[in-house]
Amino acid sequence: MWTGDEAYWGRVSPILFPIVGRLKEDHYQVDGQTYKMSQHGFLRDVEFDVAEQTSTNVSLVFESLGR
Repeated sequence: MWTGDEAYWGRVSPILFPIVGRLKEDHYQVDGQTYKMSQHGFLRDVEFDVAEQTSTNVSLVFESLGR
């Protein structure tokens, strides 16, 4: 994972969820409802909790607090 070096790019390696890239006109539809979603999804800049960590793996968790 990229930890950031402002000489090249000032950010860190984000978790892109649920999409990588951008949707057409930044919208998607589910069951006839239209929703807006920005580039790379809605969790790009969110901090995750570490659920489990070993020397070779890490499991991250995000829990929504509601709508």
